[in-house]
Amino acid sequence: MMNRIYFKNHKKFLSFFKILVNKYYFYFSKDLNFKGFFFDIRGKVGVTGNAKKRHFLIKVGNFSFSKKSLKINIFKNLVRTKTGVLGLTAIISF
Repeated sequence: MMNRIYFKNHKKFLSFFKILVNKYYFYFSKDLNFKGFFFDIRGKVGVTGNAKKRHFLIKVGNFSFSKKSLKINIFKNLVRTKTGVLGLTAIISF
């Protein structure tokens, strides 16, 4: 999805996604039975050229790498855009 969006609108899309996750987290966690959500995107988010890299983070609920009672599912991927590459990390704990 990010590679189809114009790079100046990346921040708007991520802000909308953050609002959506925060608003509907309770309903998703209740229906899908997960306890926490972590979303991290790093790189040139919404900038071009020789700009400083940005970091966008969404944390909702309970997630931890040190608790044995929580099971986690980690997803890591690269998102290619016209201005460079973004690193994506998503973690769901259940």
